Amino acid sequence: MERIIGLALTFFLPYLFLKKENTNKFIGLFGSVALCYLSGVLMSFYFSPFIGKELIQTITEGTLVLSIPLLLLSTDLGQLWRVTPKMVVAFILAVITVIISVFIAAALFEGKLQDLPTVAAAVTALFSGGTVNLSSLYLALDIDKNIFLTIAASDFLSGTIYFLISLKLCSLWKQSGTNTNQQAEYSLINKQAPKFFLYTALINAVVVGGSFLLFKKLEATFIICGLTIFGVIGSQKAGFKEKRKGENLGEYFLMLFCLAVGLQIDLNQFSSESLIVVYFFLSVLALHALLFFPIAKFTKLPMDQSFIAHIAAIFGPPFVVIISKNMKREDLMAPGIAVGSLGIAIGTFIGLMIFKLI
Repeated sequence: MERIIGLALTFFLPYLFLKKENTNKFIGLFGSVALCYLSGVLMSFYFSPFIGKELIQTITEGTLVLSIPLLLLSTDLGQLWRVTPKMVVAFILAVITVIISVFIAAALFEGKLQDLPTVAAAVTALFSGGTVNLSSLYLALDIDKNIFLTIAASDFLSGTIYFLISLKLCSLWKQSGTNTNQQAEYSLINKQAPKFFLYTALINAVVVGGSFLLFKKLEATFIICGLTIFGVIGSQKAGFKEKRKGENLGEYFLMLFCLAVGLQIDLNQFSSESLIVVYFFLSVLALHALLFFPIAKFTKLPMDQSFIAHIAAIFGPPFVVIISKNMKREDLMAPGIAVGSLGIAIGTFIGLMIFKLI
């Protein structure tokens, strides 16, 4: 019974928050993204064991690959070409400031943190393209399993804190004005929904099949790039471009993804010894923010694009989708995913370099 209730809440709450976001003051104040994420965290204390880790992981991965193409079907291709070059520069700046921050934090924590080179390498890889890089580094450095679990848990806790702060910062660059689609009452199912869903399912079948054909496994970079390319191509087709009816369905899958991420939290992973690693993570994030944003402003990089580029570096492509949607800046989604994919490609190598230098 607990599993049924947990799954019912998992699939219903995202719809409820989206449905009431424009009419309920409480939901409107915090936003659907934050409420879905926090609901998942609260539910994890009781429902996660009943739902099961494997099913939660399946929901997380499945909703992400469905949401990306649906949301990208509203891409303006001309705007994409105008935005991408500056965002690449902002992303490079984000990675450089992460590296500098890691060196400063390593000097501050020298003698206080065991396995400092390993932790520093992991932080660099993580904050240069997201969590995918940690798995690659784990294999490349043959990291001890206990250290790996501590790093993963610290990344989750510090990432949660920084993600919630980032959601609040979104308001600084949120698109002013509200379009008719956003003002209208949220409707999950409409006449166009089956067409959008079938197109998305076809994209996923092609991309996942291509990944197995070329790499004999699910290759994250290939899948994310493939979904992005096909989503942008689909946006130029008249049937999708004019109606834009896929966004509601895409938003629902995205909110479901946020809730599923929250469900994965496990406080049993934390111990008093692992807190020092959490402090190291938070120190790097704080130093990075203190360096990155003033330099971006001084060099006259667009701050909205810089914000998305820094999200792409710290969290990776999936969270670019969440943040750009929360900012009501869907025009920054495709270029943000593109630079985030670059981070997945180079992040592990940068982490290995840091391991050798510290």
